[in-house]
Amino acid sequence: MSTFTLTGNNLTLQKLEEIVYHNTSVSLGPSAQTQMEKSQKLLEKWHKEKKTIYGLNTGFGSLSDVKIKDQDLLTLQKNLVRSHACGAGLPFSEEEVRAIVLVRATSLAKGYSGVRPLLVTKLLELLNKNVIPLIPQKGSVGASGDLAPSAHLALALIGEGEFLKGKIAGIELQGREGLALINGTQVMTALSALNILQAQKLALLFYRKK
Repeated sequence: MSTFTLTGNNLTLQKLEEIVYHNTSVSLGPSAQTQMEKSQKLLEKWHKEKKTIYGLNTGFGSLSDVKIKDQDLLTLQKNLVRSHACGAGLPFSEEEVRAIVLVRATSLAKGYSGVRPLLVTKLLELLNKNVIPLIPQKGSVGASGDLAPSAHLALALIGEGEFLKGKIAGIELQGREGLALINGTQVMTALSALNILQAQKLALLFYRKK
């Protein structure tokens, strides 16, 4: 079976379908890893220079003017994930979860979030081992992002949360990786992509019947 090399800029609907439904394996491309490491080092440089960086050494939202002590930074990221993992309702299907994981990995692989390549590698481990975290369907807050469902995915990476199938060893989040994992609209994007694929199939069936 061939392996799809993820660069952060080469995911198509066809490739998403192959990975989600046909278990094509995925690896992080060298160019993506280089770009991620570059952003990560820049973030570390700014931190060493004592710059104030939102979500790294500050609180979130209305607490953005609160400075966080260095000894509390790792706890900050972990608690951010835990506090937002408050979804409800039925879980997303296995295929929906796989799509969510893939789109999140693609977003981080672009190298704009200042996170370690390890984060994407762990997400791809979920795909390649077909490990399915339990992600409740309800909890997204629309324009502000898929904070709740993304937090449930993030729990899987830190060795917490529930799983529909399998499990992987957790890692300790660093920098502003908790924020990077939950911020964004990757859940909406993934579900929209699956809907488009289904719509294409329905349209083709309708066309053939005419």
